[in-house]
Amino acid sequence: MRPNDPRGFSLAWDAIERLWDGTVERARSFAVRQAVVRRVIDELSPDRLQETLTSATPVAPDGGSGVTVARCLRVVLNEEWEHRLYAERDLTALTALTPPHTET
Repeated sequence: MRPNDPRGFSLAWDAIERLWDGTVERARSFAVRQAVVRRVIDELSPDRLQETLTSATPVAPDGGSGVTVARCLRVVLNEEWEHRLYAERDLTALTALTPPHTET
């Protein structure tokens, strides 16, 4: 078990290894999803952006289920942007918790 640090955290090394493994797996999954999105965007045309898709749930402003490809793309890109902002916020908070490196 890792000794307690000044902030009161105490983590077992196996927990840290599991966290790292999960982080690596998420990064791989993200890379796959990113490649799919990049391929879809590369194949888009103005006509395709205006096509209407049918959703299983009412998502259109009028309560209908038809939305354009352009609207779906905006939703996905906005969601990814918001996730990035959350990640930056969390990394900033975690960095503030990390004591500065001192030479011994």
